[in-house]
Amino acid sequence: MNFFKSIAALMLPFLVTGCYEISMDLNVNDDGSGTYEVMFELDLVSVALLVSEEGEDADLRSICDDALADAGVDELAGDDSEVKVVNDGLVCRQIATGSWEAGDPEVVGDSGDDLVLTQVGDGWRLEFNLGSLTSDLDDDEEVDPAMLALMGIEISYSLTATLPGSITEHNGELSGNTVSWEINLLEPPEEKMLYVQSTPEGSSNAALVIVIVIALVLVAGVAVFLLRRKNNATETPETETPEVSIAEVEDSEGESSTE
Repeated sequence: MNFFKSIAALMLPFLVTGCYEISMDLNVNDDGSGTYEVMFELDLVSVALLVSEEGEDADLRSICDDALADAGVDELAGDDSEVKVVNDGLVCRQIATGSWEAGDPEVVGDSGDDLVLTQVGDGWRLEFNLGSLTSDLDDDEEVDPAMLALMGIEISYSLTATLPGSITEHNGELSGNTVSWEINLLEPPEEKMLYVQSTPEGSSNAALVIVIVIALVLVAGVAVFLLRRKNNATETPETETPEVSIAEVEDSEGESSTE
């Protein structure tokens, strides 16, 4: 994971040669572990055009070799990373793949630097500091981003992050549980922190089920109360003079009059 902390160092060797692209693909597992793939690609066609404008012949393979050697991906990548290089005179590409363990101090919580993974409830929040890729451009006195843009040089950066569960917050483009960003590093956005947050799949449904159950219990309680009240009203007779008592009164009055 040292790879992420020094990723900006890979950019400068390419800036003098042409268009450059960085892409990062991050996948977070349920336990907070994950895998990554980072690709660096130099547009050799643009390099050839730039060199031809200077009236010089270019050995594109050598240019690619030199640029990748200066970048030092092998040194920046973690011990468990696998680095592949494609250099056929048309394509200059370097791909590093690797993984991190759950609780890795280089990515979890406040211990992370450019890449921070934090557990939020039962879900995860991933943040990437875009400033780590643009700080070297801003600090280097020999590199003027505006001038590079005028020269036709482009530095495109794409990040794709996949988190387990459902996405609840993000500032990129959402597709399922994957969020992606496409950025021109010569014209970066004002918000330097890219972020995405998830919650476990079905957690919102579970909350809805709980609400429904509580509502049903309340309805059932009210129904039982009304039913009991109705039954009590049915069992209690209306107050009236019994027929037997009336008859006894009549008999007693009759006897009195006879005497």
